Amino acid sequence: MQVNLEMIYARMQEEAVAAFSFYCGNCSLYSACMFPDKSETARESGHLLVGTLEELLTLDGQENLEGISVIAVDSQHIFHQQSGLVSYRNACSKLDRMSEYLDYLIVQDGSVREWVFKANQIIERYQEQNQKLMTSIIREAPLSEILDISSEIMDNPVILYDSGMNVLAVGGDPKKIMEDPEWRETLDKGYLSEHFIRTFKENGGLYSAGTTHRTAYIDPGNGGLPSICCNLYHEDKKFAVFAVVEADIKLLPVHGFLLEYLRDLIYRRVFRENRQHAEKYSQLKNMLTGRLQGQSLEPGALNYFLKQQRWGREDGFYLLKVQMSEEDVAADMQRYVINLIEKVIKGCIPLQLGSDLYFIFNEKKTEDFKEKLESVKEKLIKNKLNSSISYRFPDIINIYEQACLTTEAIRLGTRIDREKYFYPYNQYRIAHIMDILAEKIDLKLLCNPEILHLHENDKDGILMQSFYVYMKENMSLSKAAEILNIHKSTLGYRLLKVEKMVTLNLNDSDIRQSILLSCEILQYLDIYK
Repeated sequence: MQVNLEMIYARMQEEAVAAFSFYCGNCSLYSACMFPDKSETARESGHLLVGTLEELLTLDGQENLEGISVIAVDSQHIFHQQSGLVSYRNACSKLDRMSEYLDYLIVQDGSVREWVFKANQIIERYQEQNQKLMTSIIREAPLSEILDISSEIMDNPVILYDSGMNVLAVGGDPKKIMEDPEWRETLDKGYLSEHFIRTFKENGGLYSAGTTHRTAYIDPGNGGLPSICCNLYHEDKKFAVFAVVEADIKLLPVHGFLLEYLRDLIYRRVFRENRQHAEKYSQLKNMLTGRLQGQSLEPGALNYFLKQQRWGREDGFYLLKVQMSEEDVAADMQRYVINLIEKVIKGCIPLQLGSDLYFIFNEKKTEDFKEKLESVKEKLIKNKLNSSISYRFPDIINIYEQACLTTEAIRLGTRIDREKYFYPYNQYRIAHIMDILAEKIDLKLLCNPEILHLHENDKDGILMQSFYVYMKENMSLSKAAEILNIHKSTLGYRLLKVEKMVTLNLNDSDIRQSILLSCEILQYLDIYK
């Protein structure tokens, strides 16, 4: 690691700095020493010169100053203009000329000896941390330890995430990051906050940060913590992103160069871990695909591979099935749908069984899931793809049963409304139950006789439908009328006609249940039989 004057400044930003110039920035510093007694410019390579501002200004116009780095103590308070405006202007003029060939840092307080000591402390600290990092990489320490040391060098927390914006590891103390709601969401859910992604898209930062081979400074706005990120590539394919977050000290341009230096050091380790992570993810998908086919799973292995993805077995899940025809497969719709859903809904695992696709959604990892599902639903319908979403289920091991239910929902839904395309199982659960029972028994035998009588005498079905909605809405005239899109007086007239044919006690809860069941059975028979 080459320590320069800007890196020293980065660690003393709270000090009373009056002026600085890091235009050259190419001098590698190994120690700090005082200006020589004589005004000579020859110095040992790698020395940071420390003296008074007056001593620095005497160097103006001398030869062989290129590449020198200087800390100058403004003991006469020229930059506070206590020595007069003329002195201040003369100093600024000379410093402006000198900035073309040397780097300088003007400080207000303390003595020259104190600043020699401070500068040496900072340089030694960088050197010790760099040696510590090199040692940890050589002995193949855990990635978390390597990132912790990287965080010490950057004086800010660092985050490593893959090309899909999923967090791989965090280095340093994340407490200050957690105070920021967007970064807290990122660390809690394990992938880059959707607020960041949306903000970056709006200002064009997502594209530049996502494709650059250098570093990119990202400001999320609204008081959020800025960061600097750089991408890791293998054969021109990005596989990870390394970022430092401004939580402890202000990020400067030099932190971008430091980040690139650290990226190059950890590259091989991250690539290897990324490959191992991808292999474990593939193993998890194979296990879950087997479960979709009814195979049993070993709980310990399942828990291990889920943990690698920061998932829990009982996080709460939904299963989406997307049915693909031969034409869809030929048109490469599978890849299109996978890309579409992974972009809209984070926290999902796509699986393929035959030509059909299944998506497992983790409720804990997905913010505003219902709204995002609605967006996916619209696109699936637009592309005329039959699909179904399951109930929420608590344990991921239940995906086999939920897959069977979504398959039944699509089968039943396409029989009555082929143009609907999206068939949530909860809308077809009654029909599914009836379908199973119909194979065992004449369903009319389960109906309340008076409801069966009403059905047989209601030729156009209007009375049955009105009575069913009225009972389903807990006998609320206004709610039922709103659903039926008729006036309350119209509904009241229909219910009077029903009352003449049905003499049941509607205050009895058992009777009300039998009415609803009978109506649903008869609806099923009207539609499917």
